[in-house]
Amino acid sequence: MASQLSSQSVVASEVSGDDSLYPIAVLIDELRNDDVQLRLNSIRKLSTIALALGVERTRTELIPFLTDTIYDEDEVLLALAEQLGSFTPLIGGQEFVYVLLPPLESLATVEETVVRDKAVDSLRNVSQQHSPQDLEQYFVPLVKRLASGDWFTSRTSACGLFSVCYPRVSNQVKADLRNSFRQLCQDDTPMVRRAAAAKLGEFAKVLEPEYVKSEVMSLWSQLASDEQDSVRLLAVEACVSIASLLSNEDIEQHVMPVLRSAAEDKSWRVRYMVADKFTELQKAVGPDITRNDLVPAFQNLLKDCEAEVRAAAAQKVRDFCQNLTPADSQEQLIMTNVLPCVKDLVSDPNQHVKSALASVIMGLSPILGKHNTIEHLLPMFLSQLKDECPEVRLNIISNLDCVNEVIGIQQLSQSLLPAIVELAEDTKWRVRLAIIQYMPLLAGQLGVDFFDEKLNTLCMTWLVDQVFAIREAATQNLKKLVEKFGSDWATNTVIPKVLQMSRDQNYLHRMTCLFSINVLANACGPEITTKLMLPTVISLGGDSVANVRFNVAKTLQKIGPILDQNTLQTQVKPCLDKLQKDSDVDVRYFAKEAVTSLAFSAEDTNEEHVTGDQDDDDDDGAIDSNDENSRSARSRTSQQQNVFDGSSGSVQYQFKTENGQTGAVTYRVVTVDDSHPTHTVVTPTIVSPAQHSSVALLTAHAGNPFGAATQQIATSAGSDGPFYVMMAPTQDLISHSSSNIRRAKSGAEGGVGVGVPRVARDEKRRATHNEVERRRRDKINNWIIKLSKVVPDCSQDHTKQGQSKGGILAKATEYIQELCAENARLNEVLKENEILNNELDAIRQQFVDTKNENRRLKALLQKYDIPVDDN
Repeated sequence: MASQLSSQSVVASEVSGDDSLYPIAVLIDELRNDDVQLRLNSIRKLSTIALALGVERTRTELIPFLTDTIYDEDEVLLALAEQLGSFTPLIGGQEFVYVLLPPLESLATVEETVVRDKAVDSLRNVSQQHSPQDLEQYFVPLVKRLASGDWFTSRTSACGLFSVCYPRVSNQVKADLRNSFRQLCQDDTPMVRRAAAAKLGEFAKVLEPEYVKSEVMSLWSQLASDEQDSVRLLAVEACVSIASLLSNEDIEQHVMPVLRSAAEDKSWRVRYMVADKFTELQKAVGPDITRNDLVPAFQNLLKDCEAEVRAAAAQKVRDFCQNLTPADSQEQLIMTNVLPCVKDLVSDPNQHVKSALASVIMGLSPILGKHNTIEHLLPMFLSQLKDECPEVRLNIISNLDCVNEVIGIQQLSQSLLPAIVELAEDTKWRVRLAIIQYMPLLAGQLGVDFFDEKLNTLCMTWLVDQVFAIREAATQNLKKLVEKFGSDWATNTVIPKVLQMSRDQNYLHRMTCLFSINVLANACGPEITTKLMLPTVISLGGDSVANVRFNVAKTLQKIGPILDQNTLQTQVKPCLDKLQKDSDVDVRYFAKEAVTSLAFSAEDTNEEHVTGDQDDDDDDGAIDSNDENSRSARSRTSQQQNVFDGSSGSVQYQFKTENGQTGAVTYRVVTVDDSHPTHTVVTPTIVSPAQHSSVALLTAHAGNPFGAATQQIATSAGSDGPFYVMMAPTQDLISHSSSNIRRAKSGAEGGVGVGVPRVARDEKRRATHNEVERRRRDKINNWIIKLSKVVPDCSQDHTKQGQSKGGILAKATEYIQELCAENARLNEVLKENEILNNELDAIRQQFVDTKNENRRLKALLQKYDIPVDDN
């Protein structure tokens, strides 16, 4: 069929001259390809194939082809079942929807459960698009065929289809469907009975009320007493739907005996299902039956011998108590029947039970009120706060707000504060973290005086915790406390203790000091930050640990926006400039990021950049500004970075713009007057071309670098006028030798056209290239060292003793190859395990079939009074 369909497509494309059908034929051929992924991709393109073929050819060729090729890998069949569920528009609409039933019927009978479930979902979707006539003509026969199939897979799939077709068929067909479903509920195979029990509640909702009582109740009773516990537990789930359809008298007569039996079932899995569905059952049966029957059953579940059942029941304590009605008897029922069992669970030997109870027990406070909470619940809370299981303590701490709303923070603090203080030093860091997160609420309710007396020291202790998450949460806690108590409280109480950490011997504590300043700066404001915290940050810029230094740069970047410009220029900028020359690459990186973020003025950046380069070339990294020899040495070493050198001769540089031109480009025009001292920095000035349409002339006196420059605006005519210079705004101009500047000028006048000497420009490029190359080498070396630490027999010690980089990479390659080989071997083992699991499933199925056959033969022998040995 595949070759026929693909050949027809190709022939059609050749005859009609339409090449659009040729790719469709290729896609259809791919459905028969040996490559699973290729077939899967083709299945996912079925809608494209159908659109190209048209609705007629899709119905007559594509769908039959899919039906014939239904045997494939599970993932391909799963994709096909999903695609067919939305295929109705592609086959001509609801009028032809029955065409989709054959392939979906085949998919509903495969062995893989996931494929069957998806096929059933698609069938349920398709059934809604059938007319009542088509439903009886096509869909109902499909359901009957599946329900009477030889293999259990088809019968399990049929169980999910009764409820979608039953409401829209005739009474005669309804009777047939009820009879078929009854047979499935009494099937010999447990898997079929399990599927029927799972869908019984859904099927009961679409039945007429008289059949619910006369037929469904008997089926449900049989399933609830089935020999297989997997069937019985699903019958408990169906009880919720069935009970909502019956009157109280019918529930009392038919449902409750079975439900009481299920609550005491010999299988803990059935009792667990009862406990898990208990609040739903409570709502379904109503308040009267709950009070008379479910309350005693809930007590038994809370005292069950299996921990899983007790945990499931404990999880429902709060919801069960909330749903108890009427309100006048609610408190009495809880205090008399539920609370004694809860007290026993507080000291349960199983931690999962205690943890489940701790997650809901605080919710009893709003139900029982203030008096009962203080008298009965608070002692249990204290006991759970001291429980050896950290999960129990964490659940109690996380729900303290429920109790706070009932008894008030004062009573809560008096009762639980000692236990909370004890938990603040708990060995489990998540418990300490929960205490920290609760602290702002506790502090706001207790007030500043009580907090300073009882909890302030505790909060500061968290800042030096061994776990980073605790230290981080503690810093955020400080910010919230300052927002509650004000900056004056922070100045007197918190900030001195935080700043004291900057002198701690542990560098992690010094970093925590910086983290705290990060969050406190915004809360305290610029004045306190500048006066108290900024000096500490700057002093840590000289710390011996690189991690501290680059966090200084990050802190300055963080608090910089709230500082005034004078503070930024006089205190922050010198510190960042020093960090930009640090020996550690990370420190330099974050310092540069901070400088870029704070956006210092171009003049200050340029000036500091030049002096920074000078300092960097000096041997000891520092130059005394009062030392004339040092100043001369700095001038000599700066020549490689200068753009112009010169100290004598009146040299003027001008720039010219077109008339009326505007733009964002700026030019600098500099005149060096030889009447001023040499070896000093010329202060540049930026002039925008939009300011003047003619030539602008600037005269800058080389002298005190901090002195004001004299500016003049003049005009110039003709191209034979003075020399024009265009430069980047960040370029530095420093005067040195008059001969050098004359050479620069004469060279430019001779036709070079560039104001920067080639030698200086090349030196600058070379220096930049060397720095980039050095960083690249450092990065490669660092990663090779890290690689040597993770590769066996290739440690850092070997590297120091002469292990080459090539040797490290060679060992790493060998190690990766070994891992790949080991991974391939493990994949083979997984495949073998999968084969063994499949064989085991087959043996299990054979065992079930043999057991059923033995039961049948045994019944046959007993029928003819032939004695049977039970063994």
